Amino acid sequence: MNLKKLGESVFLRNVVKLVSATGIAQVIQLLATPVLTRIYSPDEFASYQLFYSIASVISVIATFRYELAIVIPKEEIDAKSIVTGSLIINTGLSILTLIILSFVDFSRESTLPNYFYLLPVYVFSAGIFQTFNYWSIRNGTYNLNFGGRIGSSFVQGVGGIVIGQAGVTSIGLIIAVVGGQITAAIILAKDFLKAPFKFIHGVNKNAIEKQFSEQRKFPQFNAPHALIDTLQDHGIIFMLSIYFENSLIAFYGQAFRLLKAPVGFIGAALHQVFYPDFARRYQEGENLRPTVAAFYKRLTFIGGPFFLLLAFVAIPLFKWYLGAKWEQVGIIVQILLPWLFLNFVASPLSSLPLALQHA
Repeated sequence: MNLKKLGESVFLRNVVKLVSATGIAQVIQLLATPVLTRIYSPDEFASYQLFYSIASVISVIATFRYELAIVIPKEEIDAKSIVTGSLIINTGLSILTLIILSFVDFSRESTLPNYFYLLPVYVFSAGIFQTFNYWSIRNGTYNLNFGGRIGSSFVQGVGGIVIGQAGVTSIGLIIAVVGGQITAAIILAKDFLKAPFKFIHGVNKNAIEKQFSEQRKFPQFNAPHALIDTLQDHGIIFMLSIYFENSLIAFYGQAFRLLKAPVGFIGAALHQVFYPDFARRYQEGENLRPTVAAFYKRLTFIGGPFFLLLAFVAIPLFKWYLGAKWEQVGIIVQILLPWLFLNFVASPLSSLPLALQHA
């Protein structure tokens, strides 16, 4: 049996599995969105968008990016030490977020309603999800990744509709997105939750410190990069909330969510499979340059026609899809398309430097 062909077959199957989960999750969101935009007002979407942007910026460093190192150690106990340490960091950051929020006077700060106390819950759940997402990748249990993506999307979409129909529109979208993140975390961490003490058996303080020292480049270099990248995506929401009306926050948020989220999900799925695969190929002495060049060309060929077509139909399409009061979303989409196309082509290969550095 040709082991190289077998490895490529497994790799492609894992890519298809994660991309399929992404596709199903996006279909759920696409079906739910036109219902949500007819239940919730732009102002209510603006509150949700501000919450989600703040939560995303904090969550990207929920474990100081140590979760990326989980796939690296050869010994399982070393990987478990990184998992345990990541969970400790995540717990500490979540508590710190709660402490900071306790000093905010919500009665005077209209842009931060008191239900922003859900932020630590979201951050904590996101950290668990991120940690066990890479634990699952390490162990090849892609069915859990599949279930986590779909479960999160279903709870967020359907939950938002149910809560909104019940009349809780002021907070419904935020409860739904927090619920979706909790669902994803539970699905990915289900084996750990069944027997946490069995999982961490053999892990101790010295082992965690040793692994953190060996993988210190992740918080030193990758964490700032990830934080800046996330601020690039969500920082404009903070600026819009200061200088413009809530409706513009909602319009931009919808444009970003409907386009950047699918691009990001697909990129993340490919990144998560490419990351260990690139490391394996590099360890075997394979020249990665032809693989990378071919991948760039393939993504350009696939994405180019779609983005070009969308540039011409964005305004009438989003007016029909979201409702008449959301027409400006199409204009914002046209402005964002060149950046989104470049992001689509480039983002999956962000795993390459990490793989080369730690192979």
